[in-house]
Amino acid sequence: MWPTIVFLVSLQLSLPLACASGQSVKPDAADSASQSEIVFTLRNDMTNAPIQVVGISIEGKKVSFGTPVRLTGNWLGKIRVDVKNISPKELVYGTLTVWFPETGDGTSQHPYMTSAISLGRRPLVAFRRKDGTLAPIPSAIEKQVEVSFLPGSTMSFQVEPERASYEQQQVYSAADEITKAELRFSSFYFADGTQWTGGTYFAPVPPPQVWKEITPAEFNAHSTAN
Repeated sequence: MWPTIVFLVSLQLSLPLACASGQSVKPDAADSASQSEIVFTLRNDMTNAPIQVVGISIEGKKVSFGTPVRLTGNWLGKIRVDVKNISPKELVYGTLTVWFPETGDGTSQHPYMTSAISLGRRPLVAFRRKDGTLAPIPSAIEKQVEVSFLPGSTMSFQVEPERASYEQQQVYSAADEITKAELRFSSFYFADGTQWTGGTYFAPVPPPQVWKEITPAEFNAHSTAN
């Protein structure tokens, strides 16, 4: 089992401001009221993950795990996560997610706030329905740029700055103080149509099943010709 990696980030913490009408006003991400430390953890309990985090940097500076880093402004948009493809296959799309556990309790009424970090273009097979047709493809997906990461290569994940600024404001509006953030592996798609999602490998199969759960050994052996 991979260990949990922890590093601390010291940043300027913004809190919602009260306007004259008594309504809450969302602060700009660059505003600051006090300093606080955030503990980042990498959820690494999925031993069969096809990728591995090899480094994290903030504002272009490498972060040493366990070492506080002083930040201001839109820090979410300045985090870069470098990930290595440790699978035997070409990787074409991946998503990491930053979770903020203090923004909710995990229930449908109060879900955790998250920020997804994607790289590549989600393949068409991901939209296939049980009747064999494709679900409508969101315009945002059509704008994604195709990528190709061969086994052993490294890819870099980063939240889009404009979206990161908005999402950071939402996070600080949902909790009085943010001291924790957890990085998780979400989904990864490969050139042969297989995928890894939440700790499980899947291979595409004819409708109506669409996807079939496979073992890591079957994933390694699978190809579009199978």
